[in-house]
Amino acid sequence: MTDSIQIHIVGDNGVGKKSLINLLMKIDDRGFEFSEYNKAYAVIIMFDLNSRTSFENVESWFRKISERLPIILVGNKSYLPNEIAIEEIKDMKNMHQNFIYYQNISVKENQNIDKLCFAILRM
Repeated sequence: MTDSIQIHIVGDNGVGKKSLINLLMKIDDRGFEFSEYNKAYAVIIMFDLNSRTSFENVESWFRKISERLPIILVGNKSYLPNEIAIEEIKDMKNMHQNFIYYQNISVKENQNIDKLCFAILRM
């Protein structure tokens, strides 16, 4: 039996969680389990870079997650014009000590998924 590490992916509806899970499962062979709930080693909070509401709801996701869990913040849909400024993300990082990494991605265009995977492996 292979040991696995569970990485949870949370976020609002429509931000691309299931697409990211499917993409990561295709390239993963290291025993990671990507899920949206259950026990976790770390959590990915995902939001839509083009949705102010989705970004504003990130704060509520932080409050729902234990402070002992490392959090990776992922902004999806980077192929579209962004509504969220990088300064806003930096401000959020300063407010949460368990926020360890941020990455813009595009699941649709498979952009920066490799960087996200490397960040997960470095945890």
